Amino acid sequence: MAASKILGQAKKLLEDGEAWKARDLLLKEAYGPELAPTLQDSFEALFPVQGILKKQLEGPLKQLKAKDAATRRKAASLIDKAALDEVSTELDAWLKDPRTTHELTAALADEDPKVVEKALEALGAISERYFVDFRAFPAVVRHLGSAKKEIRLHAVITAWALGGPAAVEPVVPLFQDKAEPVRAAAVLGPSSFVRERKLTAPTKKLLLDALTLALKDTSATVREQASSSLRELGDAAAIPHLRKAVAAEKNEDALDVMKLNLEYLQKGGS
Repeated sequence: MAASKILGQAKKLLEDGEAWKARDLLLKEAYGPELAPTLQDSFEALFPVQGILKKQLEGPLKQLKAKDAATRRKAASLIDKAALDEVSTELDAWLKDPRTTHELTAALADEDPKVVEKALEALGAISERYFVDFRAFPAVVRHLGSAKKEIRLHAVITAWALGGPAAVEPVVPLFQDKAEPVRAAAVLGPSSFVRERKLTAPTKKLLLDALTLALKDTSATVREQASSSLRELGDAAAIPHLRKAVAAEKNEDALDVMKLNLEYLQKGGS
């Protein structure tokens, strides 16, 4: 849909007193995977900084740029805590706003790993609970190669939350990460979107091959979660691999889940 038509719809919603619908429409169209800079400018014009958003931009979001690391860490932790808290109208007013995610994205370039870790976690939570700001995606992907496993872990989680199918290619290599929590998060991520988001044939094959290989992981958690993602992927080609994995599985908890996932696929995903 043309940007002019989307903007017209948003303005009509505002005239009708449905500001929240107008905001959601512009957030989706301007900051989703098909980034639209013109609509981003329109969003900021139609929804100026005020109220609690202004307070946060002048408080912890501004402090993300402080000279001393301790202040930046404290600010990042406060924002992260808010993003992880139960969704509320008050939090929605500033977390569901691209000026907030802009500051968090900038914080991903911080030299302090604790600031980066908290900023990544906050962006992931905002993506899952409030809205997706795809502008952050390239900066998140760069941290998939971090030397610190905590940062790789949060980068994986946030990449999936932000990118969905776009995250497949950069995240799949971490199915073989040396840290078990990173591998587990990497293989589980696809289960949250593959059923609802259409995948291209090459992307689906890449996921299928990587997930079936993960069924042989040394970690029972990774094996179990790989089977859950294969269930959601819904490709019958996974059935022979799952049968072999079930036959070889020694961990009872993982085996129970894997059997259910195999049964689901064998019944045609019903």
